[in-house]
Amino acid sequence: MNKKNIRFAFFQILSLILLALGVAGVIISGLGAGAVDALAYFLMRSTKLLDVGNWTIIINVSLVLFLLITTRKLAVLFSLLVVFVMGEAINIWINSFEKIFNLVLKDGQTLFSTDRLLIAIIIALLSLVVMAISVAIMIKEKTVKSPYDEFAIFLADKLNNYSLAKILLDGTFMLVAFLIAILTKGVNFTEQINVFSLIIVFGLGPLINLFTNLFTNGFKNKNN
Repeated sequence: MNKKNIRFAFFQILSLILLALGVAGVIISGLGAGAVDALAYFLMRSTKLLDVGNWTIIINVSLVLFLLITTRKLAVLFSLLVVFVMGEAINIWINSFEKIFNLVLKDGQTLFSTDRLLIAIIIALLSLVVMAISVAIMIKEKTVKSPYDEFAIFLADKLNNYSLAKILLDGTFMLVAFLIAILTKGVNFTEQINVFSLIIVFGLGPLINLFTNLFTNGFKNKNN
């Protein structure tokens, strides 16, 4: 394995671990999660069978199967490795947060629901920054995309508009998450669909751009 491949593997794994940390932190804060994460959470709450990370894997594997059937491009199979690493990493980080803060996420316990608002805000904001850094690394190093991102690109090709495709995709997943939440006894949709969900929608993109520019310009200056 040459240096280029080692570098690629290192940044692929690092970005996934950081992204999983960000996702877990946002979920454990209880202030509102992104579309896929909210869906995975409410599937966990409604079934009590699997953890968030496992549901994240199932959701993304379903997208891979759809893409395989519709596009017949075997390249999307590479994203399965990303999914399994990401899902397991999410479970590990959530379990760590549960032990640190003495929470049981399957019972709907989050930092916000247990009256630790200040800590919840701090964890959520730090997690948002970590997520932005991880995606910026993925962009700069051109790592393998997740099935969700691949599906967004597929939809964008059909609509000739990436922004519209992303809005429709996120909106659909969030709607499904909302419906599962309101149909599940003892579950409140505000557990993961809340104010911070909007902050993720409107704030994550600009943060990703910020860190991408910092990493790109920083490396350029270093090389000069």
